[in-house]
Amino acid sequence: NNHLHEKDSFYKTFYIDSMFGNDSYSGLSETTPKKSLDSISNIISTYQELSPLRILLKRGSEFYGNLILTGYSATEEYPFILDAYGTGDMPVIHGSGSDADVTTNAILWIQEENTRVSNIEITGPECTRGIYVLPRKKGIYKNIVISNTEDKNLDIYGKPN
Repeated sequence: NNHLHEKDSFYKTFYIDSMFGNDSYSGLSETTPKKSLDSISNIISTYQELSPLRILLKRGSEFYGNLILTGYSATEEYPFILDAYGTGDMPVIHGSGSDADVTTNAILWIQEENTRVSNIEITGPECTRGIYVLPRKKGIYKNIVISNTEDKNLDIYGKPN
């Protein structure tokens, strides 16, 4: 268990809270969380190669839009982490889009290996893909783990489920 705490110190952790966050905050603590899905893309582009990233979404938060997880470097030992923090219901990402455009049709699109996504609910009645794994480069991508997530109300068969 001590090894886990030692490993935690290598991560750059950001907190996102749709209710009480503000994208002008640093996001580096639960008391100064960022607010939006857009802030996640900005964090990734800023810190992509500097250290392993852990993005934590506040339980009870609801986010609107789609998220592409791409452009970060992660390793098997230090994967990119998207997870929840706090107590209460899982954070929800309400996606939007149409089947005509894969970039907006996938609510959460994972494009990199060494990625962990946990404890998030995905919903989008206009989308046919909830969490979508499609690498941005050719080759075999490894170590992508999706756990304890819920895909709800997706338009899988031409009508929301």
